[in-house]
Amino acid sequence: MSFGIFDASSLSHVLSAHLQRSAPDSLLDAWAASRLQKFRTVLDPLSRGCFAAVSSSDAETIGERHPFLKAMKAAKAGKGGPPPSLETDVGSLEGWVPPEGGMEAEDERIELIWSKA
Repeated sequence: MSFGIFDASSLSHVLSAHLQRSAPDSLLDAWAASRLQKFRTVLDPLSRGCFAAVSSSDAETIGERHPFLKAMKAAKAGKGGPPPSLETDVGSLEGWVPPEGGMEAEDERIELIWSKA
């Protein structure tokens, strides 16, 4: 579910750039490729690891096998870095046209559109 929220957030910026600021069609392709890459490298391996961990009948060692629980344990011990981000940096995509006033102004415009929907 969280992946879908990040999809909607970044897609709203990309669509706004495409529809309101004449960003090229290649921006949409770049966004789709970026989201697919995030899915393949971040979400899918984590999801598969979680499924495998909870599918086992060995409840005693789930904390050692479950990727999310292992990451939480490492963070609590002060080891490991932050979790991989699901966010797409739309500003780095090929074809990106930055909004006037910056991304904060863009977020406000998008919020206003959604509040009227």
